[in-house]
Amino acid sequence: MTQSDISKNENSNIAKLIPFIVTILLYFSLIYHTEPSTIPSTVLKCMPIYSLLFFVLLTDFKHAKAKQYKTRILSGLLFSSFGDLLLNYDLFEAGMGAFGMAQVFYILAFGMKPLKNPLKLICGLCCVLFVISDGIIAFDKFFMPINAAQDTFKTVSGGLDNIVKLYDLNAHIESVLGSHNAGVKCVESSAMLNGILTGSWDKSVKLWDLREKECVGTYEQSNGKVYSMSCIDEKLVVATSERKVLIWDLRNMKNYIERRESSLKYQTRSVRCFPNKEGYVMSSIEGRVAVEYFDANPEVQKKKFAFKCHRAKEGDMELIYPVNAISFHSVYNTFATGGSDGYVNIWDGFNKKRLCQFHLYDSSISSLCFSDDGSTLAIACSYMDESETAPDPYPKPTLYVRYVNEQETRPK
Repeated sequence: MTQSDISKNENSNIAKLIPFIVTILLYFSLIYHTEPSTIPSTVLKCMPIYSLLFFVLLTDFKHAKAKQYKTRILSGLLFSSFGDLLLNYDLFEAGMGAFGMAQVFYILAFGMKPLKNPLKLICGLCCVLFVISDGIIAFDKFFMPINAAQDTFKTVSGGLDNIVKLYDLNAHIESVLGSHNAGVKCVESSAMLNGILTGSWDKSVKLWDLREKECVGTYEQSNGKVYSMSCIDEKLVVATSERKVLIWDLRNMKNYIERRESSLKYQTRSVRCFPNKEGYVMSSIEGRVAVEYFDANPEVQKKKFAFKCHRAKEGDMELIYPVNAISFHSVYNTFATGGSDGYVNIWDGFNKKRLCQFHLYDSSISSLCFSDDGSTLAIACSYMDESETAPDPYPKPTLYVRYVNEQETRPK
């Protein structure tokens, strides 16, 4: 296409660009008011590219080379719109691949001759690097073994319906991974295995591959229902019925490496491993918490202890509440406990001190989890049928996210 060809079409091309400018304005004014991964948001994302497609289609190039140029530009725009569609539904690797193909067609359309100018050469090299990087990202994402537990945009859940479900937070799509033969009590993420572990009342732990959406291992728990479990690197601790604790090595799951009896007299509610991998903390329905160590050396075992918590005096009586949840602070190795009394306490287990107590919540604390950096604590409240008569009004399940500071979490 010559300079004269371009000049002849210049006036008409400005008019044809008006739809593109309008769609850009519509995009930026409406995109924040639409839900992601929906048809309206997909249409909005692709509208500017579609308007460019119409612009190219409406432009009449009679020269043979110009028609070839037009075909390549159209191909690039089609791949660009396809990439936008894929990204809107959280298909990152496929979207990056589509954008990479679009860049290839754009480079083929414009050719390499304009790159004699130094500035244009730099721009051209950036385009080439962009194509290469897109390809690497797509290849890397496609061939990763399992994109599982550390994917912050997906959650795995289980319940009394025996089903293990995967929920994509970006696409708002729920899918079924599989099932157990009884209720699913707990879900754990394993960074070492790049997978998800689920524990069930069917007396088994299952390992799930999220990429293939299938179970890749089932491990019987010595005839005990799984009440709680926790993993840290290669260690997996499973608390089961009849006050048993099974310690597994995730590198070899043929059999557990140790079976212990809980030092707490009553049913286990929660177990969590130390971030420093030295041991674990477990809680029971009797308002007690035990600090245990993996090392069987008698000198190390002397350090284990248990303490009372989540109790209240009412006249001459002592009210004892189950300790339902434990979560460790990743930086300080302190931990939080949540009980059916509606309180959250933070403890320094090594110095045997309570660091602080949060205000009273309106229902039982059913679950706790610190953020990775320890700056926030998620607190789930849910009535757990502890009372003979249900409270009136019945408390709604609620999730709180609380900022925590060093004074509340750092050992003193």
